Amino acid sequence: MQARIYGTLRGRSGLRSLDVDLPAGATVRQALTALAAIAPALRDNLLDDRGDMQPTIMVFRSGRNVDLLAGADTPLQPDHVLDVFPRSHAQRAFATD
Repeated sequence: MQARIYGTLRGRSGLRSLDVDLPAGATVRQALTALAAIAPALRDNLLDDRGDMQPTIMVFRSGRNVDLLAGADTPLQPDHVLDVFPRSHAQRAFATD
């Protein structure tokens, strides 16, 4: 499965894209755990102490937001692409108060 890293996460990891070897049916949680093992600098940005996805990231499985699927338990197949983004803080930039 291919994983692509964006924004500040890319800067922290030094990675843009990488292949993650996971069995068919592995979950987003397992993919993020594998990414954290490959790029330890990302660990705290991807997963909390319980191994759950951090609320500060958005993850897409082949273009679909996993929050709208099964979250961290969303199953993956070898031909899926996992895109990992930091959540935008744009709402702060446009605050009027």
